[in-house]
Amino acid sequence: MLVGHYAIALAAKAIDPKPSLCLLFVATQFVDFVWLLLLPTGLETISAKLPSASAGADILMFENQAISHGLVASFFWAALFGLLIYFSRIGDRNLPRAVLLALVVFSHWWLDLLVHAADLPITFGDGVKVGAHLWSHPNLAFWLEFTLVLIGFALFLWRTSNNPISSEMQDWVERRAAWWPWVLLLCLLGIHYLSSSFWPVVKALPVSMSDWIADHPLGVLTTLLAFTWLGLPVLAALTIDRVRGARL
Repeated sequence: MLVGHYAIALAAKAIDPKPSLCLLFVATQFVDFVWLLLLPTGLETISAKLPSASAGADILMFENQAISHGLVASFFWAALFGLLIYFSRIGDRNLPRAVLLALVVFSHWWLDLLVHAADLPITFGDGVKVGAHLWSHPNLAFWLEFTLVLIGFALFLWRTSNNPISSEMQDWVERRAAWWPWVLLLCLLGIHYLSSSFWPVVKALPVSMSDWIADHPLGVLTTLLAFTWLGLPVLAALTIDRVRGARL
């Protein structure tokens, strides 16, 4: 699952408006950041399936991800994130807030459980691995994630509002306050479509480009994922977090 995780962050913002959306976006993909850092070390490994016109999001084959994506490991990363928030200025020793952020991190494993093949470890080592593998049913997986995003976005809109803007404000971001949530939604749905239809989109590109991507799928996919995981928090920090706050 990719953008479905951001639905949890949006819903969490509706529960507690104090944490920034940027922070919540980082929290919901925190274990993926850990995974991305572990890949160059060889501690976790992946491969990519050969191009297929029917392949959607089920492209990467996760061969070893117990440190980042195991159930026990996810609980550890969630607890660590919650502790860091609790003792930080953001958390201000607010236990419910720290628990909420920890749950956002921990939710990642449970959403992945719905779509992954049986490659999600419970513990470390070569133990039991689980996964409902909804990615083998592309239409169902697509609409599930699509629906999660819309629900999370609706909760976010319901519980937040644009900050008051005076006529003297000339900042380009602030003058477009009402548009930024919709820009975010458009980005999420665009990423969702591209990730769910990766190979069909690649095949629509010029032959030389599509052939190059087909020869380097792993590098292209991990690069696109990294840009997504970094880009969405940056977008939130530069726009929405500046112009939208709690509905009083």
